[in-house]
Amino acid sequence: VDIAEIINAVANKSLESAKNNLVEITVEITESLPKVNGDAKTLERAIAAVIDNAIKFSPDGGTVSVRGTHSNSQVQIEIQDHGLGISSDVMPRIFDRFFHIDNLEGHVFRGMGLGLSIARQVIEQHNGKIDVESEYGKGTLLTIVLPAVD
Repeated sequence: VDIAEIINAVANKSLESAKNNLVEITVEITESLPKVNGDAKTLERAIAAVIDNAIKFSPDGGTVSVRGTHSNSQVQIEIQDHGLGISSDVMPRIFDRFFHIDNLEGHVFRGMGLGLSIARQVIEQHNGKIDVESEYGKGTLLTIVLPAVD
């Protein structure tokens, strides 16, 4: 599947949600991003879950950056926000089903706690991995790595 097309489609679908949350989305995709083997609809759902999460935890006026790059026969999709970040005590649980934060520093967050767990499951089913780096108070970077098609 054309992963660049999927990234762009998800970003475009997320524009209204971003606007409603006073967040900007930027997309930067390397030219000639390789294709990946997989199911377009489930990959779209996984990427959408990560982008939605980044939007949800971004401050008003914040930016969610989405980048698609490739190296060493792999495609990397990075979704970065500059929001609240993830505290070290919560980090081990962010991919657990039904784990979610209702209230943080006076901000109320809605959700069922399924988005990131489903995203990880989908990415792993596509022989990929999803990693997270975060600093509390500074934001989060989620990186999806998928094998590229030669």
